[in-house]
Amino acid sequence: MKKLNIFLIALTMMIFSTAKAQFGVKLGPSFNIVASYGNTEDGESADMKLGFQGGLFYVTPISDKASLMVELAYEARGTVSKKDYTINFPLIDPTTGAPATNPQTGALVDPQAQYDISQEADSRHNYINLPILLLFGGEKFRYYIGPNIGFLMSAKADFTRSTTITSELFPPANTTLETDVEADWLDYSSFKETYSTAPPDNGNFLNSLELGINIGAMYSFTDNIFIDLRLNQGITDTTNNDYDNSIYPNANFGFDSREDTDRNLSIQLSLGYKF
Repeated sequence: MKKLNIFLIALTMMIFSTAKAQFGVKLGPSFNIVASYGNTEDGESADMKLGFQGGLFYVTPISDKASLMVELAYEARGTVSKKDYTINFPLIDPTTGAPATNPQTGALVDPQAQYDISQEADSRHNYINLPILLLFGGEKFRYYIGPNIGFLMSAKADFTRSTTITSELFPPANTTLETDVEADWLDYSSFKETYSTAPPDNGNFLNSLELGINIGAMYSFTDNIFIDLRLNQGITDTTNNDYDNSIYPNANFGFDSREDTDRNLSIQLSLGYKF
């Protein structure tokens, strides 16, 4: 521990004692998606979501052709996932939420009604990012690589679902239902309201810490103004495995377990200014 503290103190002194070091700000849009690895569901698709990012940075030379850049940035990420599918399930009584039965015989009105479902989940995740980048190149064009540490600050999602019910045995029940639910993935009670098969409380739905890798390049128009294009690829799972469930109901209107790895991918375009 003593050696680590000495190293951190030496690194801090080296950074802040460099005469050519510069502070700056950067801001721009980001294009984000959460990609599933290992268990993508049939018929599911994911689209990029437009967000934004910006923050402060500090860059200091460590050699004639290399520099160290540390950033502290806010990023609004997210993704939009969609799925159209059909399940067969007993016709539901809208007054009770239970399968509809014949009051005289007690038999199901329609044991195999058809439910055509179109669902969209629009997720919004807000992160504080700490990239540590090693820069190479000349005065105009520079490229870089380095790790990113992301801290999840908030995560919400809007679930919209359109369900068309078709019953050949009881045509008066044919209808289309529209639902819109918002879930807070950092609030277990909100998660439990959305998922009827929620497991016991064991932390948040999403992991609060993310590790990733940044690769990018920047071009300087002047000594102070530059443009930056970056790929930020998450390498850790964003989802708490205890709650790794499908967001789409199965034939029993429960939510199947889904063991996969969900990783953030962000493409960032920034305009920066060095003081």
